[in-house]
Amino acid sequence: MRTTENMDAEPRNPLPVRADAARSGGSRRPRVLVATGPTHEPIDDVRYIGNRSSGLMGSAIAAAFQARGYPVTVVRGPGVPAVPECGDRQFVTA
Repeated sequence: MRTTENMDAEPRNPLPVRADAARSGGSRRPRVLVATGPTHEPIDDVRYIGNRSSGLMGSAIAAAFQARGYPVTVVRGPGVPAVPECGDRQFVTA
């Protein structure tokens, strides 16, 4: 069981970050897909599971990737404003 005393410690096995694709000269940068905002997943005809995400973190992530030159597509839930300069798709339910 994980205790709160070690939650701020460094992870034991941090995942390696692959930045070499962005550094290689002349090669295409990978496309970035960011999903942001609230979601509603239907359980049946009446009920659904949802969250009330504002979409602010996803929008900030998309803007940061776009500012670094990556092609970004944002799939956003209802009520989340479009991120300028990014490809944009809006959804309500999956």
